Amino acid sequence: MTVPSSIPQIEEFLAAPTPGAMEAVRERPGDFLVLGAGGKMGTTLALMLRRALDQLGRTDAVVAVSRFSRESSRTNLEAMGVET
Repeated sequence: MTVPSSIPQIEEFLAAPTPGAMEAVRERPGDFLVLGAGGKMGTTLALMLRRALDQLGRTDAVVAVSRFSRESSRTNLEAMGVET
């Protein structure tokens, strides 16, 4: 395994669905809502959910809710398929 050394690499690593996340998503039908998604953990969770759903071939929505004090957080999530 290559150790992530840049901010984008670290973010990519953290948002990769773990086996436990894949199992949790597989067992729960429907859309997912992430509150506080504009913060670091919420953003990572929303992206992990989106990637897990994509890997499972599901089209359910991931909806991120936040005040989004940084517009870039909102833009980045939307670019990756997360609704805001």
